Amino acid sequence: MRREHLMDILMPLNEKEQIYKNNVEKAQIKYDDFENRGRKIVIGNQINGGLLPYSHAVILDNIYFNRQNRYSIVPVHKHDFVEINFVYSGTCTAIVNGKKYRLQAGDVCVLDQNVEHTIEPLRDEDVVLNALIQKKAFNHHMIEALENSGVIAGFVAKAISDSSAHDSFLLLHTQSIPTIRENFENILCEFLEPSIGSETLIQNYLTNFLTLLARCYQENKEEECRKQGSSYLTTILRYIEDNCVQCTLEKTAREFGFHPNAFSRYIKKETGRTFKSLVNESRLRLAAFLLSHSNDSISDVAMQCGWSNVRQFYAKFKEAYHKMPKEYRDQHK
Repeated sequence: MRREHLMDILMPLNEKEQIYKNNVEKAQIKYDDFENRGRKIVIGNQINGGLLPYSHAVILDNIYFNRQNRYSIVPVHKHDFVEINFVYSGTCTAIVNGKKYRLQAGDVCVLDQNVEHTIEPLRDEDVVLNALIQKKAFNHHMIEALENSGVIAGFVAKAISDSSAHDSFLLLHTQSIPTIRENFENILCEFLEPSIGSETLIQNYLTNFLTLLARCYQENKEEECRKQGSSYLTTILRYIEDNCVQCTLEKTAREFGFHPNAFSRYIKKETGRTFKSLVNESRLRLAAFLLSHSNDSISDVAMQCGWSNVRQFYAKFKEAYHKMPKEYRDQHK
């Protein structure tokens, strides 16, 4: 199947959609039925939608793709697999964790396990495609391939963890990276008309898709900064300043869509400083403020600013301010 033929398959209303369009009562998806089918989806059965008439679509153990049925009224729900919603055409309103989000063609919403969500009824021109992924699908080959993808790697690691709280989601505007749409279309083509190596190609396309989402996340962050009139670097430095006590290289890199190694290189290139030195500088400024404006003991100040080793704090403070903390306090209190 060629990608340019997909629209001819996706746009016509299927039999269920025609019924839902003309009968609101039948458009109400019963919650119990939804939950029962939801538990089966991970082994290849479809939930509220479908891409048929292609009955010979490849059956994968841990991944399934479908099209959201238009005009259906789906209750807020959650399930034990990762879901990717891709707005292929038109618009839609997603409700995630109780908040509404208006999505345009090209937008992607990635949902962790057990995130409460639904999509309000779609119209004729709205096409929302879903990838439903059981955590077993994230095999070691995919994890290795995603290792350098920053926020996506962190999201996947959290999604497949049994100990993490599963309450997160990502909303991405992918219009600036057309290859994201192309990858998703390639996945659907292989899914609908499988041939030799289709399962391998689907895994590869999905890995590429997730990697491109990481690039998109970073671009979205940069665009947000431009709209707010600040540079991306300035925003990062402000984040370090505001979170200097608890921030780590890994956590900060993930916040801004970088792999830790790439983020470390970016900071060094843009500032001439290491991430650790920037954090220590912010911590020392906080310490100087507390020494001047509080009566806390010097050891308490050290702890509040992220140093468990008081001797190390003394050494760093003297190196930065050329005097010991007590001397600084006496001069500035």
